[in-house]
Amino acid sequence: MVWTLADDSPSPNRVFTRPTDNNEVGFFYDGTFNGVADMAEHFMVQTTEDSLFESTNVARTWIALKRIFPLLGATTKEIDYEATSASFVVAEADLGVTRPGEIDLLTANSEVEVREFVERMISGPRQLSPDLLSRVYIFSREDNPGLYHVVIHIAHLITDGVSALALVRVFFDILSLPPTAHVPDLEARLALCVGSENLNPNRNLPLPRRRWMRAIGWVIHHIRDPKIQVRTPQLRQLPNLPSFQGGMSIPRKITTYTPYRVPRPGRTTTTFTEEESALVIANCRKQGITFGAAFPILGQLGGSRLLHRRYIRGGIEKEEWEWRRIQPCNTRGPINFRPYLDKDWYASGGSEVVALGVNYFFHTHAFMPTVSDEWIAHNRHTLEDDTPPFSALLSQGRFVLRSNTIKQQFKKLLAHPLFFEIASARLPTGQPFRKQAGRFWAKIREGGELDEPERHVPSVLTNDVIYHNGGSSMGNVIIIEPFVFNVLADDWPISD
Repeated sequence: MVWTLADDSPSPNRVFTRPTDNNEVGFFYDGTFNGVADMAEHFMVQTTEDSLFESTNVARTWIALKRIFPLLGATTKEIDYEATSASFVVAEADLGVTRPGEIDLLTANSEVEVREFVERMISGPRQLSPDLLSRVYIFSREDNPGLYHVVIHIAHLITDGVSALALVRVFFDILSLPPTAHVPDLEARLALCVGSENLNPNRNLPLPRRRWMRAIGWVIHHIRDPKIQVRTPQLRQLPNLPSFQGGMSIPRKITTYTPYRVPRPGRTTTTFTEEESALVIANCRKQGITFGAAFPILGQLGGSRLLHRRYIRGGIEKEEWEWRRIQPCNTRGPINFRPYLDKDWYASGGSEVVALGVNYFFHTHAFMPTVSDEWIAHNRHTLEDDTPPFSALLSQGRFVLRSNTIKQQFKKLLAHPLFFEIASARLPTGQPFRKQAGRFWAKIREGGELDEPERHVPSVLTNDVIYHNGGSSMGNVIIIEPFVFNVLADDWPISD
């Protein structure tokens, strides 16, 4: 998965191309599913220098950003309609100009107006495409001069959480500093933008040893992941779909077409004060756990409270409730894979380069915390919103115990001597479904039917895999992304 010259054109008209790796190609097909994985970074900026956001300065900044992170200006295309394969194309000429759609300068009269725009951007028709993997929207606030909103919209196949933060930091670096004549070497920058499969940390070992490690990693992966039971004929045609069985779900109405309809996102935001955040972290440290280990248990408790409220109000039948009570909780999320890849690449800029550098964890933990029917009968009159308190569902000791279980699973996963090989073996398995989902969605959207008519799935009592929650703690992001940028500061270097 290395870059090659597409033709013999000299600089500045060179064109480079490389195939996507098994991780990137999955997000490529997510893009065909109305961009369900596309990312949006939204920042509010207060400045006394309105000239920073003039069109010429924004265009200069975006061009410089693309030269530092060339995947921002890349295009993609599917290589083989039948296989799961795609490729990147980086045209040197595209990096030196702003292409149509890359920059939008807009106005707004409130923060709510901008947030509604971002919501429509995410929920509505896709604003990115295989030919436009990133774009930036800048709103000037007419009701508050000097206040700006910067929204960077970017396809997930060229970024992740770590590099998205680095991207925003470098954007403001360049925006707030005077122009520079320095143009980064394109081949050197592309050398950092390679798939994780090309960054084997054990590449210096003999080839037979690496082959043995890859084979054992594949075996371990398939032993750890039980066979999945699938619901539809379309899914049964797709081989090697790994996962756990069962899981904790919320009540829902589903049909055989549900996996191929784009979900409508719903979100709520809660902000903690600096003091509250410090207290949370201090209490985690006091108990010998990390917030990342506690996070899945918090999600399980939240889901349990929701289900209890539905059960107490009569929305869940007794048989279904008893089935739900014994279900495990499956959780998943991203791992920053970069520190576990080639050390030279990491030290040379791979730690923050705008490219996809994640892998994934999958954990199963204990059954849903519940209270008994007798407890409900005795305490219902005291409940707020028909919801048991956290303390009734799980004691502090049990909460710490479950969090430590997650912590130990993390440690075993990351410390395994074949972590790279096991993680790499997992990547190809889900991509056929992601490709199929995009195509089926397009077919349904156009009014067509799949191989079978749509029908309702009458029961949630199934052993199909259900992931209850997901996510990952980013830690202290101020290390990557400062909150204050000093215009024309002599001691603030451009991050490249």
